[in-house]
Amino acid sequence: MKIKSVVQLAATTALALAVAAPASAAVFVGSRDVGAATATFTITTDDTIGVLGRDNILDYRVVLDNGINTERLFSGDAFGTDLDVEGTSLSATATQLLFDFDVEGFFQFDPRPTGNDGYCAAGSVGAFANFCNAGAGSNELLIVDFDFSNNAISSGTQVLAAAVPEPGTWMMMILGFGAIGGAMRSRRRANVQLNYS
Repeated sequence: MKIKSVVQLAATTALALAVAAPASAAVFVGSRDVGAATATFTITTDDTIGVLGRDNILDYRVVLDNGINTERLFSGDAFGTDLDVEGTSLSATATQLLFDFDVEGFFQFDPRPTGNDGYCAAGSVGAFANFCNAGAGSNELLIVDFDFSNNAISSGTQVLAAAVPEPGTWMMMILGFGAIGGAMRSRRRANVQLNYS
């Protein structure tokens, strides 16, 4: 192996290790249909794996759409949208943000003080079983402009959102493809001579 190749390989490896340092946050993006309405989530967590509480959620943006009106809720807005998380229903894996409707807990975006728009999911057991006040035993509610008709009875563990790959992951993939392309190109340059004796 030539010295130039060794230096290039060392530089590429050092860059890859620097870029692939562990992230301090995970971003999840997804949507949830509730009745005729849809909630679209972008939620940033502190990269905790397992049960999440309010302190684990660093930032959020939620778009609520009932086909007639669209409302946006986000952390730090002037209207005081609040995020409430209680119990053990909300959890995260490395690739998904999950809500378990079969355990005690709730997860709610509530614009204060009006309460005319929001999303609520509650476990079907324990102290929070009727927390969403959706009626008829439903435990998931999406409100847009005081329209409380979009509710659902949900059970089991449901995916709220999937993880978005961090920039370091993309960089590693691009560097890998570059290395493979470089290796293929250098192999094509080899001169093959045929000897006919």
